[in-house]
Amino acid sequence: MDFTALSHNQLMAFLAQHPREERAWRDYLRRFDRFVHAKVNQECEKGRISLAIELEDLVWEVHEKVLKSLRIYVGKFDNSIFDYLAIISANTVKNHFRYETAASRPPHNKSVPLNRPIAAGDERRTIGDILGTPPQENDSTVWELQETIKACLRRILQDGRHARRDLFIAVMRFILDMKAEQIAEHPEINLSHQSVHRIINELRPKLQQCLKAEMK
Repeated sequence: MDFTALSHNQLMAFLAQHPREERAWRDYLRRFDRFVHAKVNQECEKGRISLAIELEDLVWEVHEKVLKSLRIYVGKFDNSIFDYLAIISANTVKNHFRYETAASRPPHNKSVPLNRPIAAGDERRTIGDILGTPPQENDSTVWELQETIKACLRRILQDGRHARRDLFIAVMRFILDMKAEQIAEHPEINLSHQSVHRIINELRPKLQQCLKAEMK
């Protein structure tokens, strides 16, 4: 297959089904890596953020988050992916700044280590937000939990009138750790942040119930 001949939306759809296809991944990077680098750097400069983590690590985290959510991504226009990449880039930089700032303060609970991996800690905190207590598993188990969250969300939303939109919102909140205000800014959502809050609050108890049943 000639991946260079595909539209952006076609490439995203292919990667959603075949995330380990090396040639498709190379073409994804050819199209979007420079854009993500620029956006991450721009966000760091905008917030006067000086992070200990290397810029390249942040860029790769953006790509990983995008790939995790491609199964529910539907671009209204072929260039919609650039808006999505910009939002994920901004959110990734802000999250790292928030967690590094928190890590520099004395902890309220001295049993919580300050040197835990930031990305994995971010994911555990988000999952803990759903379950009520953050799991302390390894990164492999965190990935398994994320897949369980997606499966639960698909089951909960399968008969919904706006199932695909609400699944997109839920993945952005519960897996990508985006706030309702950030989600509402996404061009594919077309909702106020109050409406996004309502959808998240309606989904949370259903998701908690499903996850607890799955993890017994």
